[in-house]
Amino acid sequence: MVKIVFISDLQLGSEPELPVTDRHRLLTLEKICSIGVHHDILLIGGNLFSGAEISQELVDSVTTLFDSLSKEKTAVFISPSPTELEYCKRLEDNGVVTLQDGSHVKHTVNDETIIIYGSDIHSFEDIEVIKKTEDEGIHIGLLNARFTIAADQKPFLPSENSKNPELDFYALGGNHPFKIYRHNGRIKSVQCGSSEPKTRSELGPRYAASIEIDKEKIDKLSRFCVNTLEYQEHQIDCSKHKNETELLNECTGFSGKNKIVRLILTGPDIWKEHSIEEIRDQFFHLETINRYDLSVSSLINKFKDENSIRGMFYRKMENKKNSGSMENLDKEFLAQLLNRMNTRDDLSEGDICSLYNA
Repeated sequence: MVKIVFISDLQLGSEPELPVTDRHRLLTLEKICSIGVHHDILLIGGNLFSGAEISQELVDSVTTLFDSLSKEKTAVFISPSPTELEYCKRLEDNGVVTLQDGSHVKHTVNDETIIIYGSDIHSFEDIEVIKKTEDEGIHIGLLNARFTIAADQKPFLPSENSKNPELDFYALGGNHPFKIYRHNGRIKSVQCGSSEPKTRSELGPRYAASIEIDKEKIDKLSRFCVNTLEYQEHQIDCSKHKNETELLNECTGFSGKNKIVRLILTGPDIWKEHSIEEIRDQFFHLETINRYDLSVSSLINKFKDENSIRGMFYRKMENKKNSGSMENLDKEFLAQLLNRMNTRDDLSEGDICSLYNA
């Protein structure tokens, strides 16, 4: 039996829109290597590095981690993108094999022969660049791809006019969600997704795929969570909560020292400015997007407890609301007044007169 671990899109050196640094990515690679020492092969589907310029220090850090795999006889193969080829080549002195343009390598372990083909491809048709050899064993395509696995398509089967036989299995990098493709009841391909979140579309855990081969067949496929940081988004309807304490309790339910969380708040605004600071240290990073319904009711909830003229005004508004006497108010005049009041810290004499006359 042969055990293979497959990763892609760690993106070392990139500048993501999320607060994920190379320090976090190296911790993730360290975790991947700790899994890799219990496997015979590590496949990397490209985008190990991503950025205009990668420092030698970063390459050296990767080299050190891969040395731990070499000592345990775990072979490493990568199908690099053109932009990272230079940096991947620097790893070859430590046993890393780079595969390009359909090139292949034969690797034998535990009496199983694995033929691995590598290429950077942009479409289903580009798979034709891989020419399957007549060697006995299991043939695996390690692809850094620009397309995704589609359940309603058969991207890894050659066309009717193709003279090139299909491979036994495809490990597809270049894509950020995790997905498995099956054909005729057999696992045909997997995209393991990005190892760390880079964009806001990469929600939740990130994985490495573990593949077991027995008697030249894919016997088992499982996955390991490997990410150091995790990005989540949650929409919270504030109208479900009676007060700010209840709202904070829901928010802290999403907390975690490894969590990058965006909270999208809707409904009435019952969140006080200081509250977010009370729970911020329970997250790695926390941000809020306010999409409140700025109705009179929500403004009353937000400002009625202030010891100010604005607070006094909203307490009177609440009394009018509770007594049902708000129907007689000039809604256009009120909207203009509230907008002016809520976007300024100071009130002029004219504003105070308007409040009195409102």
